[in-house]
Amino acid sequence: VSLLACGGKTDGLVSIVSGTSSAIVTEVDQPSTSKEVWGPYPNALTHDKWLVEGGQVTSGSVLKWTGESIMGVPRDELPGLIDQASAVDPAAHGLRALDYFMGNRTPHREARLRGAVIGLTLGTTKAELYRAMVEAVACGTRSVIDSFERSGVPCARLVFSGGIERNSLWQQVTIDVLGRPAELVIGENLTLRACAVIAATAAGIVPSLGAGSQLFAPKVRLLEPDPKRIAVYEHTFGDYQRLTAALRPIMCD
Repeated sequence: VSLLACGGKTDGLVSIVSGTSSAIVTEVDQPSTSKEVWGPYPNALTHDKWLVEGGQVTSGSVLKWTGESIMGVPRDELPGLIDQASAVDPAAHGLRALDYFMGNRTPHREARLRGAVIGLTLGTTKAELYRAMVEAVACGTRSVIDSFERSGVPCARLVFSGGIERNSLWQQVTIDVLGRPAELVIGENLTLRACAVIAATAAGIVPSLGAGSQLFAPKVRLLEPDPKRIAVYEHTFGDYQRLTAALRPIMCD
């Protein structure tokens, strides 16, 4: 229902709710037969529309595991780790990671995939490892968006919400890996706003869900990719895909 609370243009709108996991949803006029995406589900949210779904089973939970569980960084000290990781050159740390800590939902539909890190040395720092994990999660998000577009699903407007709002590095790396701008919802829970949209429509306060969406539209901030990082992350994403292909048979065994 987060789609109902994004406001603005709905053509090609994709809602990306990123917290412990990431739920990525959109609606289309015509169904797709792709096996990479979930659905399409007829009339699930809006009459005469098809809901398309994708997601990452683990996203923010990977970062929590890395920082708090493995590195032992207290939660109130995580901003310092994020600042240190933000200063790491993505072209120089030499690490590649996979984010499939509890399998993959989209596009591989494979529960047996697992997390991985390659390129570790005795000189690898906490900041470098944390950044590599953020990059892996961002590559996972791009994998979902790419699978949508391969399936003929338009992704013209991306709206992020959820726990990602509290991690500036996660935001910027994701936009750089995607290589496109996106909107970030500021301080709001889109699911709760969507409930207000539905209630206002049912009560006759607004004539339609679309009108309610405009009435309860949240404040957003535009995230812009760093042009200098786009080429670097094209290489990173290519390695992410190759690493997935190489390790998948071993993980499935």
